[in-house]
Amino acid sequence: MALVALLVSALPVFAPPASAQVQEIQPDENLVKPELIADVDAVKAGEPFRVGVHFTIQDEWHIYWTNPGDAGIPTEINYDVPETAMVGATRYPAPIYFGAGSDLAGYGYEHETLLQNPVMTTDAASGDIAIEATVSWLVCREKCIPGGKRLSLTIPVGAATKPSAHATLFDKYAAQVPVPAEEFSGVQFTGLLDRSGVAPNTEFDAVFVAKAQGDAKIAPLNDKHRHFFTPQIPENYEILEAGQAAANKTGDSEIAATLKARTYPGEAADEKIGGVFQFNLTQNGETKPVSVEYYISLPRVAEGAEVEMIVLPAVTASQPPASGAAGGGYLTTPATTSLGLRLLFALVGGLILNIMPCVLPVISIKILSLVKQTEMSAGEIRRHGLVYSAGVLASFLALATLVVVLKSGGEAVGWGFQFQSPTYVAALTTLVFAFGLSLFGVFEIPAFGANAAANASDREGLAGDFFTGVFATLLATPCSAPILGTATAFTLSASTPELFAIYGLIGLGLAFPFLVIAFVPALYRFLPRPGAWMETFKQLLGFTLVATTIWLVGVLGAQIGMDRLMGFIAFLGFVGAGCWVFGHFGGVAATLQRQMAAGVAGSVLTAFGAWMYVDLAFAETAVCDDTTASASELDFSEHIPWQAFSEKRVAELSGTPVFVDFTAEWCLTCKVNEKTVLETSSVRTAMAAHGVVPLKADWTRQDATITKWLERYGKAGVPFYLVLPKSGDPIPLGEVITPGQVTDALKRAAEG
Repeated sequence: MALVALLVSALPVFAPPASAQVQEIQPDENLVKPELIADVDAVKAGEPFRVGVHFTIQDEWHIYWTNPGDAGIPTEINYDVPETAMVGATRYPAPIYFGAGSDLAGYGYEHETLLQNPVMTTDAASGDIAIEATVSWLVCREKCIPGGKRLSLTIPVGAATKPSAHATLFDKYAAQVPVPAEEFSGVQFTGLLDRSGVAPNTEFDAVFVAKAQGDAKIAPLNDKHRHFFTPQIPENYEILEAGQAAANKTGDSEIAATLKARTYPGEAADEKIGGVFQFNLTQNGETKPVSVEYYISLPRVAEGAEVEMIVLPAVTASQPPASGAAGGGYLTTPATTSLGLRLLFALVGGLILNIMPCVLPVISIKILSLVKQTEMSAGEIRRHGLVYSAGVLASFLALATLVVVLKSGGEAVGWGFQFQSPTYVAALTTLVFAFGLSLFGVFEIPAFGANAAANASDREGLAGDFFTGVFATLLATPCSAPILGTATAFTLSASTPELFAIYGLIGLGLAFPFLVIAFVPALYRFLPRPGAWMETFKQLLGFTLVATTIWLVGVLGAQIGMDRLMGFIAFLGFVGAGCWVFGHFGGVAATLQRQMAAGVAGSVLTAFGAWMYVDLAFAETAVCDDTTASASELDFSEHIPWQAFSEKRVAELSGTPVFVDFTAEWCLTCKVNEKTVLETSSVRTAMAAHGVVPLKADWTRQDATITKWLERYGKAGVPFYLVLPKSGDPIPLGEVITPGQVTDALKRAAEG
């Protein structure tokens, strides 16, 4: 989807009644000069006329069409007219293609253009018709500069309509506006989809064919700036690739174009896709360039619905494919990977999660429970291992179910998405805090419930093993491991069965080491014997959960702000008091009635603390150090001077090497990479030496733009690192990085 035009805001307007006047000052008046004009000097009531904005653009600079292409913002005009006049839709001339092979390739206009609108007056029109236009654009060359203007124009209502000196200019550009295919003679247009219907979050292909009729002939324009096919699709779709080809056949003339696109998640009504077709038409001995717009229906179906696949005719490209992805530059489509390989990655990635920092506290607790199980029979050991694995798998399948539900509702979700919810983070923080208190001996869950995971085997109960598996899953999801990112990225477009298979195999990988130990009793000889040391070790593990609690509190603070965080910390005090009441008055030796009473008292105390102090509303978005400074103005001496990531900022920095850190406060892998790699002196020195501007794409909260960029590079979560060079292809880096990898990528980016 194209860069959001609302990022470019117009300045205030003060419009005196006069002929067209520019009311604001833009950064450089010579780059773009807009003028509001009409094709009449006066109009008779009840008759139509045309109004438009004439853009004069400095040489080598350009503005954008409705589909800007790889990078840009569509040029837009919004009119304000009295009730005695009605303004029709803007008529855009057929665009040119510029920047081939560069990072600013796109569709738009150079030198000059006129965007015009029909205006119809009512019979009640009298006096003057005051017209105001709010215009916004992005002008680019090696860099991009947004602009906005308020223009005004007054048209007198008279006894007769009088053409203005601009009438011929309107006619000139009206001839360049694409003609609807149904109104065009001499050429027949057809379009074909590769399926009978398109589901949400699905890639699809289409072929469009222009076929000359009778003795007419058509051929591509001999102009590298005017493509035969310029795609145009609704905003809730992504253009992946548009190509064109010419194929001459005996007795007729045809040109075919291909389109590869993708629907975004969520149900949608039937749409139309197509675009503008520009070619030379030879008819009756005369050859002239023409432009036609043609669209076909795009039937939408629900996710999982059965569709009929259609074999499209082969098309051999005679022109290089043109990207049409809207919504920012440097966008690529990830290479495809077979389902079998993705499933293998899911299994191996889940296995690697066992050594990631997020999960280590729970894994340590599970190892402690294994030590306690060394004196059990082989059958009991297997049973405990299976129940722990069941807890892991059940949790991952529950998470997969949630992903399916959210995707069917139109949400774009990725790995660890639940940590973007303050409610989830607060609930997990409370759980981890209470679990840590249990390891310190503040309380134990008696037999009527389920023992804390580290104490479960004391009573040979299985509930604690299941809970440990659930707990491991809860803490695993903010971590991304090598290979795991490739597997989870496939869930972005996977069918429901494939998604469940991937999440299930990640869970199986996480549980696999303990399944092996459970079914190979000989491995138990490598574990230490039970003893008094275990109580001390259990309390040491409590400190790992204290550290986890501190980390989660920091994540929550980044979401809700310091004021609300202090209230939540006060609530944790009530949670601690409630746990103490439960442990002191309802311990394992207490009667069932006493345990129930202590449980109710502790719960009431906790609920009171929540009612008094918990407010989980999002705080205002935090801003990075400097959001506008150029590379030469940045100071890398102490730390990286991050700027906030946005598509607008990326466009502004075109021609400048950029490093984008896709991160989140809840991502421990991200934090480890930032401390041990990114903030090292070698990386900071390289950024400064190569004139790199660092951007931070913070995914702590849900952000549709960041999610979209992650998806386009085949990533379902963070961390992800992207180096955008001065020119050429982007350089993506993996989840696990080294200073050498980063500095090498920065050097290549600076060399362009």
